Amino acid sequence: MLKKGGLCAHVIETDSNNFINGFAKKYPDLYQKYFIEGIGGHFGLEPPTVVLQRFISVGLKPVSVRKYYSYVWDIESFIALFDNEYKDKSLLLRTVLSLYKLLCRNFIIKVMSVTILGFFSYLVDIISPLDKAEGIMVICAKE
Repeated sequence: MLKKGGLCAHVIETDSNNFINGFAKKYPDLYQKYFIEGIGGHFGLEPPTVVLQRFISVGLKPVSVRKYYSYVWDIESFIALFDNEYKDKSLLLRTVLSLYKLLCRNFIIKVMSVTILGFFSYLVDIISPLDKAEGIMVICAKE
């Protein structure tokens, strides 16, 4: 049990309404296979605003919330989730996958690409609406 004034930290994968997730959900069978079962049981994901409200409803006050993967995902996660039947659904997706796989062929280029993309993702997450996030990192205080 958390004492009054105590802090707790959580990293929570959430349901998102960003365009990447929207595209994935257009194909319910693929979404179930790769996003729900393939990742290890992402059943019952909720939007970030609902998750935060759940903390508030039990007397926790969010003191820090950081979004991740609002619009820009890391290269390896993107490849893992979309380099399958999804790539047959979009020329743009196939192009991005080809570019990402090319960047991953050389370790140094991959590290540089991941670093640059990660920084860009961080900046985009700062200005993105909360419910665009694929996940949130939350620190809450017990009131």
